[in-house]
Amino acid sequence: MNGLQKSGSHRHAKAAAVGISTFLCLSAIAYVSEIRGLSDGFGRGIAPVLLAGPVAYLLVWFWRLSDGRLRAVSCVGGALLSLSYVCGTCLHYQNDLFQNPKQEIAWILASAGVCLLTVPLFAFLLAGIGRLSDWWTNHQCSPPEKKETVRRCFFRYWIGIFVCYVPVFLAQWPVNFVYDAKDQLLEVICHGYQNHHPILHTLLMGIPYLIGSRLGSASVGISVYTLFQMMILSLAFARLLCYLAREGAPRAFRLTVFWVCALFPMNSVFSITATKDVLFAAFFLMFFLQVLQACRFEDLLTFRRLFALVGTGVLMILFRRNAIYAVVAAIPFLLAAIKGKKQKITLLAALMGAILLASAGNRALIRLVQAKDEEGVREALSVPTQQLGRVAAYRRDDLDALDPALYSEIVGYFTPGFESQYNPYLSDPMKGAVHVSDWPSFIKLWGRVGLHFPGEYVESVLTNTLGYWYMGDTAYAGAAGDGISIYHRLIGVGEEIVKRDFCPPVNWVLDPLFYRLHYDKVPILGFLFRSSTYFWMMVVFALYMIYRRRYRELFLTAVPVFYFLSCFLGPWVALRYIYCDAVCWPVLALLCLSPGGERGLREPDTKKSGTASQPC
Repeated sequence: MNGLQKSGSHRHAKAAAVGISTFLCLSAIAYVSEIRGLSDGFGRGIAPVLLAGPVAYLLVWFWRLSDGRLRAVSCVGGALLSLSYVCGTCLHYQNDLFQNPKQEIAWILASAGVCLLTVPLFAFLLAGIGRLSDWWTNHQCSPPEKKETVRRCFFRYWIGIFVCYVPVFLAQWPVNFVYDAKDQLLEVICHGYQNHHPILHTLLMGIPYLIGSRLGSASVGISVYTLFQMMILSLAFARLLCYLAREGAPRAFRLTVFWVCALFPMNSVFSITATKDVLFAAFFLMFFLQVLQACRFEDLLTFRRLFALVGTGVLMILFRRNAIYAVVAAIPFLLAAIKGKKQKITLLAALMGAILLASAGNRALIRLVQAKDEEGVREALSVPTQQLGRVAAYRRDDLDALDPALYSEIVGYFTPGFESQYNPYLSDPMKGAVHVSDWPSFIKLWGRVGLHFPGEYVESVLTNTLGYWYMGDTAYAGAAGDGISIYHRLIGVGEEIVKRDFCPPVNWVLDPLFYRLHYDKVPILGFLFRSSTYFWMMVVFALYMIYRRRYRELFLTAVPVFYFLSCFLGPWVALRYIYCDAVCWPVLALLCLSPGGERGLREPDTKKSGTASQPC
């Protein structure tokens, strides 16, 4: 009888704990919704009632887990997701985290409450990835043995993806002329080059324009650039699909990747968009695949592999300066992932060679076109100038109370009236207003101000990178991000590019999505156009690798991880900046779902599934 009473009391205690936890979680979500101005839609509506059941179910499911490692990793992921959501909401709608102790306690408690939902969600997601891994193992294919088969598949993929881009190209002929394209063409037309944009990309876009202009049509000339870009991007995707085939990826997965590469609007629209980020993403993907082959298959010593690795690395760096930082930071992890002393030395030499050749090539291009090389200093000052600008704009009274001379010292490094230009989501106004002649004094001032206003310094970095990690942000909001647009900017000098629509049915779809920027209103599609989606994709991948103790595969992704982190030091959030990481998702899925080993293959469980490894 006592045993039955104890059993019943335990059940009642567990039920009470689930009920209290669900109430706290829903209260925290209601608090965050109120900050977002959605209290009427959530706190007082039927939404809490509908959400209570799933929250309670997830809590019970999580508490019943016997896998302690899964629970520990999920706690880390859930805490990060909860903090990002609550803090991001406070910054996005209040532009402040550290107003007063009461507010700080409120968002900390809200984060703890939301954790009660995000932690079991993370565990559920990681467990689901494990089940997908079992499916992958039982449906994987045998790698193609003949080189002729690989070549035939490569050209089939390449041509197929390129053909799918042609209707978009015809609808937006001759190019989607956006972002920095106008400034770059002005440099070519006026012969006044700057190193702010990659010289190689400026010439690739400008030379066809000039040739076409002299032959009678600048629009036809610039269309050659667009076709070249489409060819390179589709080539990179074909290379990706061949790599998946060699790894034995299931046919269904490869077919999905093919259609995403060919038809997903992000890829098709970027393929005809005049921005350096597209060609950079193509070479980034090819370089990443070369690194994976070198480290996983250990066949780097062949001349062909060395040439491909160094060549793609050089081209990648020439199109994006911060790619150097990603490669340098990734070197220790890649050396830890590759086996054999000789292989480590060869990989190190190849990576350093790519960096040195790219640096030499960039200097040669600067000398060739006599470009002004003045951007390095301003880019390095992006974070500290934004931090000082925030303090000067928001804490003027506190600066005067602390030391009246401190504000005057800050003003001495900026143009007059810089505080009114401060934008918490964009550091370009502060970078453009700063002028530093005495570096040591400036760094000392930055450090002294930071000691007195550490909260403003933290908020400066968080607001400036909000779109990269806050899931509630939109990809195209002018205050917090730069999405994909379709429009035409007039050059103003020289022959204008004349846009024509040779495929109206395509624009019936593209115009509302991209010209009017309505893609965020489309379910699921909107999240795929948010920069934060790809950040959290990498977080989930890293935590799953840690959960499975597959640290070697985690180290192999050091280049895309460190590149993404380098974007946190940039001027603002832009989807095109991290497009190179967005196109790497099939590789992350491969590393997650494949069982590991030399070629990522193992014998399928035929007893369980009744299938066998099939030829690709």
